[in-house]
Amino acid sequence: MQPASTRRVVVPGMVDRRTGKVLYAPRLGWRDVQLRDALSEVAGLPVFVEGAPIACALARLWALNGKMRVVNNFAYVSVSDGVGVCIVHKGEVLRGETHTAGELGHVSLDPGGPLCVCGRRGCWEAFACNSATIARFEKLSGTRSSVEEIVSRAKAGEPAAVETLVETGRQIGRGLANVASAFNPKRIYVGGEVTAAWNLLEPAIR
Repeated sequence: MQPASTRRVVVPGMVDRRTGKVLYAPRLGWRDVQLRDALSEVAGLPVFVEGAPIACALARLWALNGKMRVVNNFAYVSVSDGVGVCIVHKGEVLRGETHTAGELGHVSLDPGGPLCVCGRRGCWEAFACNSATIARFEKLSGTRSSVEEIVSRAKAGEPAAVETLVETGRQIGRGLANVASAFNPKRIYVGGEVTAAWNLLEPAIR
C-alpha cells in the first residue's frame, strides 16, 4: 500500500516501474528519461510513475467487485494519442522482464502502411490512434476536426464522420484480433475518446 502523501504520474509510453524511468515515449520524444527522481526532488514526496494503459487496467481491476471480481484475466486497450495495451492475468499486470510488455500498438499490421511515430511503418497505432482518425476524416471531408468533434458529427449522422469512425473501428478490431489470439483474455476493455461512439465502432470491431 502506497502512503497517502505520494504523487502518481501516468505517462503515455514504456515505463520501468522499478526505477521510475521512462524508457520510451515516442509521442513525447522521450527516451531513457529519469522522471521519478526528478519529480520526487521537486515535490519533496515519493513519486510513482506508471504507463497509461497499465494505470487504466489497474483502475479497472480495483473497481471490480462482487461477481465482476472474477474477471481477473483481461486486456485493457487504450486508443487515444497512441495505442497501448495492458494484459492482466490472474489479477496481476503482465509487465515482462524489462517492464515493457504490452507494446502491441507498435506491432506492424502492414509493413507498407503509414509511418508511425516510432519510426516504423504500419504499426497498429498508425492505423487506429486519434491522429489517424483525424487524418481519415480530413481526407473524406476536407475539414480538420478533433476526435471529439468527429464523434459529435457522427452522432448527428454526418456521413464522412460515420465512415471515419467505422473505419477506425475496423482498424481497432484488426489489432484486437492479435490481442485475443496471443493472450486469450476473458474480456477486453477498450478506452479512449473514440469510444464515445461505441455504437458505430462495435460492429466494425467485431
